[in-house]
Amino acid sequence: MSEKASSRFSLSGLLFPPISDRTVTVATLGLILVGCALRLAWALHGHMDSTNSEAHFIAKALAEGRGFSDAFGPGTGPTAHLMPLTPLPAALAYAVFGTGSHAAELALTIWALATLAAALFLGERVLRELGAPALARLGAVAFVAILPIQYAVEADAFRVWEGGLAAAATLAVLLAALRLDRRETISRRVLVALGLANGAIFLISPPAALGASGVIGLLLLRRVSWRRWWLPIVSAAALVVIVLVPWGLRNERVLGDFVALRTGGGMSLALSYYDGRLNSPDIQTTDFRRFKEVSPLMGPAARERYMQVGEVAYNRELGQQASAWMAAHKGEVLRIRLRNFIEFYAPPAWLWTRFTTSAGSFVEVRRALVLLTTLIAALTVAIAMARGRYRWFYVAAALLAPSLPYIATYPVLRYHYLVSTLLIFIAAAGVWQLLGALLGRRTDKTPEGPA
Repeated sequence: MSEKASSRFSLSGLLFPPISDRTVTVATLGLILVGCALRLAWALHGHMDSTNSEAHFIAKALAEGRGFSDAFGPGTGPTAHLMPLTPLPAALAYAVFGTGSHAAELALTIWALATLAAALFLGERVLRELGAPALARLGAVAFVAILPIQYAVEADAFRVWEGGLAAAATLAVLLAALRLDRRETISRRVLVALGLANGAIFLISPPAALGASGVIGLLLLRRVSWRRWWLPIVSAAALVVIVLVPWGLRNERVLGDFVALRTGGGMSLALSYYDGRLNSPDIQTTDFRRFKEVSPLMGPAARERYMQVGEVAYNRELGQQASAWMAAHKGEVLRIRLRNFIEFYAPPAWLWTRFTTSAGSFVEVRRALVLLTTLIAALTVAIAMARGRYRWFYVAAALLAPSLPYIATYPVLRYHYLVSTLLIFIAAAGVWQLLGALLGRRTDKTPEGPA
């Protein structure tokens, strides 16, 4: 869509000269490079140490030839705690440059920043497809790229975790769906490609795949005959089966049970459903204490029990305990899930410094910015859908579906990242629309482009 077409509901034609799409692209890439440079400088300034996380320990074990093992530290043995693809980038870096070396951590930082760059570029393209004017798009890119809102997640945690890649992949599917929605016909080859993409995202991050599946499902409903729905579905299923059947057989051989995905479900439930979760005067302290009680990574007693019964049985025990608690506290379960929903989209201050005693750097400011952008984005999407702008239903699917597993278990800051960039970008479009309305500019269309 051209800038001329979008200017009828933007401020740019009123207050600023037209900006060509080429200029926007160059400016976007420049802002992305600045943002990556800032995060790299932050990482080099005392944030290059490897983190003691499950993904790090598994990557280290893979790089050192011990197989997919030691999720909870050296000596804890074979594991299926994570999806099979999650630790592979870190394992490759450790194998090439040496486990824990400065070169390996630098390479992984660059990898994490590459996923950030992809997400920012794709986010700008999504806004363009929705008809947002140039300045709104550039403002969104600048906001995410420059402001130090989630540097620790983007340049540290995502060295070994999959969140940055999953967020970029979800935005890629959203962009593809918005573009395909304009076509009169969608070829078989494209449908197969969509299915393979969705299957790949599932192997990276099942919650992200829920968002991608919602987006693709809407596209099928709108633009594809039901007789051809099988093409993306079978393509996705085939890819998943090709990877997960050998993975499950491996798990059956080393763990004693066919685990198709991962074993961490029981632990996740136990971390959220227990006495004191709702009524604690200090939720951060309570959460940390519970984490030590449940996680073999943090708690000696938990580690001892884990080593005694094995990973599958340990998670089964925790899952049964959590299920029994949930059955006896149905009202509390609903309240916990409601709070999980709120905390997923608007992480409270304690989640920003979950495992530290530090108040962090401007945590309240960063939290407030995330809360504000979330509220504006939610209002923008709701108004657009209420006004019959069907393309915004794709955005709603991408924003809502990934939260479902975390509402059922618990959210943390890096889980929120699946939707955070898209929320900020949509908020920018909403703010621009609001400014146009306040200045009396005719805004009879929510930014979208031709319906």
